[in-house]
Amino acid sequence: MKHVTVLMLFALLLAMHPVREVRAQETGAEAESETESTGPDINFGLGLSFGVQSYSDSDGEIITFQAFGFVPELSVGKFGVGFDLLLHYRFTGGSDGTEFEVREEDWEAEGFSEFLEVYLPKIRYIRWAHKGDPIYARLGGLDAVTLGNGFIVGRYRNTLFRPDTPVFGAEFDFDGSAVEFPYLGIESFVGNLAAFDLFGARLYARPLFGMQSPLLSRLQLGFTAAADRDPAYFFDRDPLNTDDTFTFDPDEVVILGGDLRLPLLAAPPVSLNSGADLVVQDGDTLGGQVGLDGRALQILLFRSQLRFLGDNFIPSYFDSTYDLFRLERYSVYSSSQTVREGHVGYLVGAGLSLFQDRLVFQSSLEGPFGNVDGVRPTLRSELLLNEGIVPGVSISAEYIKEGIKDLDDLGSLDRTRIGSRINYRTGPAVISLFYHVRHDPLREQMGDDPWTVRSGLESTIALN
Repeated sequence: MKHVTVLMLFALLLAMHPVREVRAQETGAEAESETESTGPDINFGLGLSFGVQSYSDSDGEIITFQAFGFVPELSVGKFGVGFDLLLHYRFTGGSDGTEFEVREEDWEAEGFSEFLEVYLPKIRYIRWAHKGDPIYARLGGLDAVTLGNGFIVGRYRNTLFRPDTPVFGAEFDFDGSAVEFPYLGIESFVGNLAAFDLFGARLYARPLFGMQSPLLSRLQLGFTAAADRDPAYFFDRDPLNTDDTFTFDPDEVVILGGDLRLPLLAAPPVSLNSGADLVVQDGDTLGGQVGLDGRALQILLFRSQLRFLGDNFIPSYFDSTYDLFRLERYSVYSSSQTVREGHVGYLVGAGLSLFQDRLVFQSSLEGPFGNVDGVRPTLRSELLLNEGIVPGVSISAEYIKEGIKDLDDLGSLDRTRIGSRINYRTGPAVISLFYHVRHDPLREQMGDDPWTVRSGLESTIALN
């Protein structure tokens, strides 16, 4: 069966490439007759990747596999689809030294739900249009889901446990301006379509649209509902969590809130937006914020919030690190005791965007004013360098540090996530060096190794 799987993958790869060549020949032959065509742009690309990847088994042992994959992509106008078909294998020797095994977890599934969990993530994405368009849809990996001002769902990502536990999510936005009714709209997402554990939606209205005042006509009022039906989803699937004394059966998390958003300035050199939220967690825990965000001189990014938080209230509950701390946040959310003391807090952020957004650096700090029991500041920083500044080079890096006690604590990796990827392109080949490290305090409480470290070197050939 394993050998059949490998042969099928290679056969599909070989079958797809000639199709592209034939299409290229047809396009060239018909170029003169279709110069006035107004049909949608059609683009097809195929990437090949080679590398190594390490996984932890149920005993905590690190097993290294060779990796071979191909990533076909097709776009037709606003529609795009991409696949991530990756084969992990390793040579095990045998009598002739050529026997090998395929990582079974990538392909085997029992039952319909597990089948969806295994095979849906092999579709890297399916999208329609782009974020910010009147109609936008995306299926697959989600990297920065935000509803409204982000006070409930702020930059949530479902990719933190790839490649061990890949999930397949969905994001859908619809603005009434698409059908000439700009008074209503909706933003929505599902973190994992196979399990349907985490999901949320925001319905918003522009009640004063059409007024003579350009300011009031852009006023936006919204209502958000978000829920997590299974906060222990990733904990239950962690191969290192084998101790039966640590079992969790949490109830669902439900968060509701209303918000206001009003663009104050939209003309260069400054754009400025104001926002406010009032949110309830666990039925009676209240929190709110008022804030500003915007851009100045095309290069300066800024953001600020003044927060008023009740006991045990967690702002931006579903944020970029939520999947790492699901159970920890649930323990605060559901506690009948005061774990996080109510307080007035802040969020301040600033950044630079240079060379038409090819180089972007952003950093933010959030926390309480003064010393508050159970609450420590969090620092988030992100760097993006796109191709075009340094020939062939692109970089992405992030640093997230929670629970900062003092400046010396910034040198500690406890409660930290660090990720970086450096790509170098030469012709059709891309060489990538990546490094990821994260600290899981829940594993530490269980007596397991709290550190997850991944690093490696990948090479990809793009056949465009």
